[in-house]
Amino acid sequence: MDECLILVDNSNGHRIIKAILVGTTPPPNDSLWSAAASQGFEVKTHKKNFSTGEEKAVDTELLASGLKIIYKHPHPAILKLLSGDRDFIPLVESAYEEGWETELWGVSASISNELSQTVSRVQLLDSIFDQIGRSEN
Repeated sequence: MDECLILVDNSNGHRIIKAILVGTTPPPNDSLWSAAASQGFEVKTHKKNFSTGEEKAVDTELLASGLKIIYKHPHPAILKLLSGDRDFIPLVESAYEEGWETELWGVSASISNELSQTVSRVQLLDSIFDQIGRSEN
C-alpha cells in the first residue's frame, strides 16, 4: 500500500496546488518520505530534540509553509490540514481571513476539539488508519 496515494486520494478530486509533508527526520530505511517525494510532495524534515522529545521545528515549518501558500496563491482555495494539533488554529484563521475554506483530516483520537471547531469540515481517517499505518511488501 502506498501511503502517499492515500493522501492524494483525500484531495476529493480537487487539483492539488502544493502538497507538503513535514516531520521529524526519518530513519534511513523509511520509505514513506521518498515515496511522498516521488509523488510530488515537497518533503521537509527536522531533527527531533532527543533530550526534550520536542518537534517544535516541525509545527513551525508547517505553519510557515501553509502561510506562504495562503498569501502567495492568487485566489482562495481549500486548505487541507492533516494534523490535529491546536497549534494550527492561527493557520486556519489566516486562511479564513483570505477567503479560504479549511478541512481538517486526521484520526479522531488525535484531533484537538478547539481546532475541529475552527475549520469548515472535519474528515476522519479512522476507517483507513490501518492502511496508513502499515505497508505491504
